[in-house]
Amino acid sequence: MAKPSIEVSDDQLVCRMRDGDRVAFEVLYERHYADVEKYVRRLCPGLELVDDVVSEAFFKTLRAVANGRGPVDGFRLYIFTAARTTAIRMMGVASVEAASPMMDLLLDEADGGPLEVGEGEGAAVEALRALPERAQRVLWLMEVEGWTSAEVGRAMNISANAASALAYRSRQRLRERYQKMLLELDPPAWPAAPHRS
Repeated sequence: MAKPSIEVSDDQLVCRMRDGDRVAFEVLYERHYADVEKYVRRLCPGLELVDDVVSEAFFKTLRAVANGRGPVDGFRLYIFTAARTTAIRMMGVASVEAASPMMDLLLDEADGGPLEVGEGEGAAVEALRALPERAQRVLWLMEVEGWTSAEVGRAMNISANAASALAYRSRQRLRERYQKMLLELDPPAWPAAPHRS
């Protein structure tokens, strides 16, 4: 079977994976392996088993899809989350629960995981998607991929200061949207009015 062209989106490839297309998985693997490896090296500078972490993250993702779970869309976010969780487990910090990289922007304590995404993480993904494309891009590059303000500025054709300011505003907007979505998921219980006789 011929490999899909570069124009085929990650979401389309995931859909093909669900139909049993192993070549689609190979394309996703080749497309994202280098970036996931770079992320794991930055996340765990002293970790010697980086290749093992990345391979295990991809294997877990393949297995999840084969079992009817795993990503439906947002493959890149999913694989980064799987890599993070795998790295933490391999470092022997089993008591730590790892969330997706974007959750670090929103919470002091992370919760959830890549294979069992909870409501909070779903809200985080939706909050990110609700932002304008420029805001999504600057947050992804700086917070997940670890780019500096200068690198982001060059990529987006703006100054480093403008990139830093855009990232700051985008973080604020992301937090506001996330908090609003969480309230919609679980609105606060209002105290009952006192009974008057």
